[in-house]
Amino acid sequence: MLCGLRDLRDYKVASSSDPARLNPAGSFNILADSPRLSDLTTDQIAELYDQHTQAIGQEFTKDAVDRVLELTQGQPWLVNALAHAITCKMKVTGTITTEPVEDAKERLIRARPVHLDALMTRLYEPRVERAVRAIMEGTPPGTDASFDDVSYVRDLGLIRGTGAPEIANPIYREFLLRHSLLCADLLRREQHGPFTDEALIQARRRIFGAAYFGDVPSRPC
Repeated sequence: MLCGLRDLRDYKVASSSDPARLNPAGSFNILADSPRLSDLTTDQIAELYDQHTQAIGQEFTKDAVDRVLELTQGQPWLVNALAHAITCKMKVTGTITTEPVEDAKERLIRARPVHLDALMTRLYEPRVERAVRAIMEGTPPGTDASFDDVSYVRDLGLIRGTGAPEIANPIYREFLLRHSLLCADLLRREQHGPFTDEALIQARRRIFGAAYFGDVPSRPC
């Protein structure tokens, strides 16, 4: 079994003069199915973290597990990454509450690990950029972003929902927001000066959605 962000049939090889050419004749291009690991539920996260409790004796509070679910929406890599950051990198002792979960989220976004860095790399793909931009700007899919674009990006796990797709989880949203704003800010400093507070709030609204209107304080990147 091969696991990754895209199917084997979508890998590109520079085996000709056109480095972007697809290689449909590859020896291993025998895709039979394209399953995606399901997002974890609250009970599954609790069960996973209980393995740590059984081995070490360190517990996660229910509030901590609930906050992990809220931040990750059950995305398996993020669920594991937060726990790893808390227990191995931050070396938190005693019962794990929501506070170290918040700290771990912040560290994860700032560290820009390969998993999150891949999100930014994906934005160089035109169909990914079109779909993500449409969601960021509140444009209905099917105008700036086609149905195929949205379906592809959903299959990558970057977005969720059908009728009104949104970025897959708050960690992805905040990561994309910070780094998108950083790039835009650098450009605007040269062209028009830095973001005003109102422009920053509007940008956050486009990314974070109605639940975050005016409620997300500015943080340094």
